[in-house]
Amino acid sequence: MEETQKLGLAKSLGICNFSTKKLEELLAHAEIIPAAHQMELHPAWYNKKLINFCKEKGIQVVGFSPLGGKERGSDVIMSNALLKEIAEKKGKSLAQISLKWVYEHGGCMVMKSFNKDRLKENLDIFEWGLTEEELKQIASIPQKREHDVSDCFVYPSSPFKTLEEFWDGEV
Repeated sequence: MEETQKLGLAKSLGICNFSTKKLEELLAHAEIIPAAHQMELHPAWYNKKLINFCKEKGIQVVGFSPLGGKERGSDVIMSNALLKEIAEKKGKSLAQISLKWVYEHGGCMVMKSFNKDRLKENLDIFEWGLTEEELKQIASIPQKREHDVSDCFVYPSSPFKTLEEFWDGEV
């Protein structure tokens, strides 16, 4: 991939779903530091160690599923009572609260919608903020990775036999 960038065929390089350990291993050999690291990021999954490591290395964190997704029947963000309470108090949508939280933690987001009103709403997160008290309350949300990547990385011929092993204990 580095050769691709050196040849001018790619402007920047990025990574996705690296643990801190795997990113450290990559940086030990890489000539070009990745510009971005895409990872699951929302109020119910905040890998502070990895995010701080990316910040130290100048790697932009890009959060996917900032609304948590509905994988395995869960709806960890959009059904969260605390986030609903904060949204009602601020006159914002629950989605805006989650997006603002990601933004205030230094992440940019991958958002998707075909609904024009939701797209506009998603952009309306810059003229207001979450208070320190609200951030403390949100920090109390139990942490749980929503996206099960075992189908992609844990299978009989994979070098990883469990999700714990794939994430180097950062599950």
